Amino acid sequence: MSLLIMKSHSPEKILKLEVFVPLDNCACMFQHYIDRVFQIILPYKTQIRFDVKNVRGQEAIAYKLSQNAVVVNGEKVFNSLDGLERFLQEYFNKKERTGDG
Repeated sequence: MSLLIMKSHSPEKILKLEVFVPLDNCACMFQHYIDRVFQIILPYKTQIRFDVKNVRGQEAIAYKLSQNAVVVNGEKVFNSLDGLERFLQEYFNKKERTGDG
């Protein structure tokens, strides 16, 4: 599943998130997690692209994931959604202050 929401931001300035959950389980097992991720990224919806991927898939293995997680730009791994929320707030506040974006 992939969703791309953009307005007038250039593609290289869009944050790319990979949301890893156990897609081979019942959605009831990860729905709360996905709902929380959506709640966190909603304020930045025009500046984020995300994919939902299986935490038991090859990409998750490459990132050494064993539980729900969000990977930002293929580099930063967040097992804590509080950590992801803080990162996004700081990242986008910094972009606003520097006029980048």
